[in-house]
Formats: sequence, structure tokens, C-alpha cells
Amino acid sequence: MSKKYQIKTLNWQEMQFGYDQSLLRKNQKMVILEVSLNLNNNSDIQKAKYVAKEWATRKRIQPRVSCGSVFQAIDKETQTRLGFPSSSAGYIIDKILNRKGFQIGGMRIAPNHANFIENVGSGTSSEALQIIKLIIRETQEKIGYKLVPEINFLGFENFDLAEIF
Repeated sequence: MSKKYQIKTLNWQEMQFGYDQSLLRKNQKMVILEVSLNLNNNSDIQKAKYVAKEWATRKRIQPRVSCGSVFQAIDKETQTRLGFPSSSAGYIIDKILNRKGFQIGGMRIAPNHANFIENVGSGTSSEALQIIKLIIRETQEKIGYKLVPEINFLGFENFDLAEIF
């Protein structure tokens, strides 16, 4: 049986972009085929150079073959309540759980950025999911907070993701 696909052109507003949110998060069957960018020539050149330099600095420590940044930062209220110097999920995974470098099969928590799960050669999405579930479970046990993923989970059944959402 053939599936029917529909191609649509959406503008920026229709994509509903926000912090860790977009239409892609709400409709995980949606795929982007093409993007057009309109750049503004009247921008502050020094600010653009600064932002580009900061972006490049951050990207240097982020693993290339990874799931991307896996969890959202905790909210400021929770950070204050727990007395953490950072709201970063990477801080929790590294300093509270002590899981930097932890590995299951071919997937591991990146040694240089704990909010990234990287493929070290032959990793599978199931192994990444096992690590994600372990991090969520241990964070709940140790600090009473449930980390929220900022990645999309493709190819899994609802029962596979029950512990996550």
C-alpha cells in the first residue's frame, strides 16, 4: 500500500518557532525538504561577528556524531531551589550523576559535553534511548526533577517512550 505525502510551503510564523519548540516538535511526521533564508544587510556587523565567534566556540566542544543537545535546561526556580551554579542539564549529568563518559554499546555520554550522547562507532538509537532513560531515572531519584528531552524520537513505539513523557 502506497503512503500519500503532501508538500507544503510554510513561512516562519507557521513553523511556530520558540525555545526548543516548533511545528516539527508537534508533528513529528513532518520533514523539511528545503529552506530559504532572507538575510538583512542592515544588521550590526560587529554583533554578527561576535555571535559567529561564540557559536563556533560552542560548536568546538559539541560532538559531531551525536543526538545533539539531549535535554532542556532546568528552570531558574529549580536551579535556585537546588543551589546549582548552572541550569544546564549537562551540569546535572556531569556533576550530580557523575555520568560523563558512561557508555552502553556504541553510544556514550560525551566526555567533553555531558548533554550530548555520541555514537562511538556502532551505536544504535535503542542504546541512546537506554542512556536517556537512565539519566531521567537517576535525576528523578537524586534531585527529584524530571529532565525534559529537547530531541525528537523517531522510529519508536509509544511504549518505548513511556518513561520519558
